[in-house]
Amino acid sequence: MRQISNRTTKTAQERVHEILDVSQALFAQKGYEATSVQEIIDAVGIAKGTFYHYFRSKSDLLDAVVERIVEQTVAVIHTVVDNSQLDALTKFRQIFVRSNSWKLQHQDLLIELLRVMYRPENVILRDRVRSMSMEVAGPLLAKVIRQGVEEGVFHTEDPEEVALIVLHMGQAVSDTIAHVLLSAQRDEEVARRVGRRARAYERSIERVLGASPGSLDLRLQEMFVQWLARPEADL
Repeated sequence: MRQISNRTTKTAQERVHEILDVSQALFAQKGYEATSVQEIIDAVGIAKGTFYHYFRSKSDLLDAVVERIVEQTVAVIHTVVDNSQLDALTKFRQIFVRSNSWKLQHQDLLIELLRVMYRPENVILRDRVRSMSMEVAGPLLAKVIRQGVEEGVFHTEDPEEVALIVLHMGQAVSDTIAHVLLSAQRDEEVARRVGRRARAYERSIERVLGASPGSLDLRLQEMFVQWLARPEADL
């Protein structure tokens, strides 16, 4: 993850966040490719040298934007995992529900990033995002699974490895949704395929966790329908 040196002043940290805020807004509004570094510099109101003091290039800036999105998504998960009032099944459901709600609120930016990440030449960036997500979300999910084992609702000997398996399966499902969104397909066959994939993923998670069939009710099909409901003209 991007770290700012301890010697960096608070003003510098605020400047970095300001650049990222403006960049995210412009990427969502105009698209990554159509947004120039000069436009970002003008919108923030800084000198070109100031921008390049923090970011080596536009690509480096994109990496920072993606890192922050992962951090923000994980922050939503943290609020669920750290809630001592929730049982494991509720936490597991809420991780999916709340993270998807956050993504829907930022769908313009996220879809633009999907356009960039799923280009053949950006496979390294896509792999980096996936690795980053696994690194930060894995331990949190494992903590919930461990709680579920203690409560007797999950039955697995290795919560850490199972958490990674669940996340790997989720990435495969995300690939399906991403390709559908980017191709702007909305026919009935696509809807059926996505629905089958959602049901299969939910049942697979239950089996991997050793949970009772139907006990998770992650509302995955409902979540995917919300994403696919986006007007084709906006893609």
